[in-house]
Amino acid sequence: MFQVEEHERILADLNVKFELAKNKVNALLVRLAKIEARPLEP
Repeated sequence: MFQVEEHERILADLNVKFELAKNKVNALLVRLAKIEARPLEP
């Protein structure tokens, strides 16, 4: 039974890390879109 609990704990930890990474990627995509929307300076 220990193995199942350990796997569940690892999976929960990975899900948290994945969510944090997804949020960072989304924030970077928003920043990139803002940069791309700006006209190039001469």
